[in-house]
Amino acid sequence: MDGQWLYRNVQVHDRALGVLAAKRKEELQKEMETQLHLDRGDLEEKDQYLLEINLEDVETTSDETQEYWLLAISAAREARLLWGQETNNTVEPT
Repeated sequence: MDGQWLYRNVQVHDRALGVLAAKRKEELQKEMETQLHLDRGDLEEKDQYLLEINLEDVETTSDETQEYWLLAISAAREARLLWGQETNNTVEPT
């Protein structure tokens, strides 16, 4: 009985090999694919290098690296959006 509990505990809770880690990695990869399919125009030209990732390499990258990339591209898209709103709200003197 103890061996069975230990096996299940390792499979479910182990960060590197467990079911939860695999599920998290799958979620990260789906979000990365979503980001890659969004409009390039949502990014400043200087941030478009973020789109130059190889999804085949994603399997071998760490969760931390994937999360960092998602944060970076999300921040770049948000900055572009905010910059666009600021530009639209600027009133030219007549």
